[in-house]
Amino acid sequence: TRPEVDAQRIAVMGRSAGVYFTCLLANRTQIPAAYILTGGLYMGIDEFMALIYERVLAYAARSPEDKKWVEDNLADFYVIARIWRDVLAAAKRGDDVFEKMEGDRVIRQHLTRLKQELEYPLYDQFHYLDKPVLICHGDKDANVPVGEAYKIEKELHKSGRKDVTLVIIPGADHSMRISAPDSNDETHFRQRFDYKYDDPFSEFFIQSLIGWVKDQFNYLKRN
Repeated sequence: TRPEVDAQRIAVMGRSAGVYFTCLLANRTQIPAAYILTGGLYMGIDEFMALIYERVLAYAARSPEDKKWVEDNLADFYVIARIWRDVLAAAKRGDDVFEKMEGDRVIRQHLTRLKQELEYPLYDQFHYLDKPVLICHGDKDANVPVGEAYKIEKELHKSGRKDVTLVIIPGADHSMRISAPDSNDETHFRQRFDYKYDDPFSEFFIQSLIGWVKDQFNYLKRN
């Protein structure tokens, strides 16, 4: 309703978990003229929990040094990683809160969002995106496998969307930053949990984003 905003030319971009909320938004309004999904997940939340928690458990089991790094840097995450199956089971039972004693510490997880993600799995939400969609995913994403982007594209086509553009960003991580040339799997694993590093954003991503949005809104303006 703001006079300086053209309500016919609004795009919504969701990143990572924001892809899920972008789909939920699309179910509630017709305002956006286009949608942009970056680093998005397609698999169910139960599959994703297995992926991220088991990855950390396997890393911690490699050596005492790696376990210490996990305990020093991912203490709370590591606690949940050891009991993620119990947390998931509690959510599937319909519990609102999961609690467990570990020594003299109470581990407490509120389960409202997890229950919603189980009831409304992400792979069932993409059909709400009924406008042009840009999908961007870094090929060095250590958080969400790049294959998820192809699954999203396939799902959108399956639901009838033809105006879907998929761009795989070379060298980009989950945040669309370009890692140093000498980075390796070890670096990527640790950066997956470290948001203090200051690698530059991918210029390829920035230009792809700007170019696609301009094309969409120029098309709308002409029509």
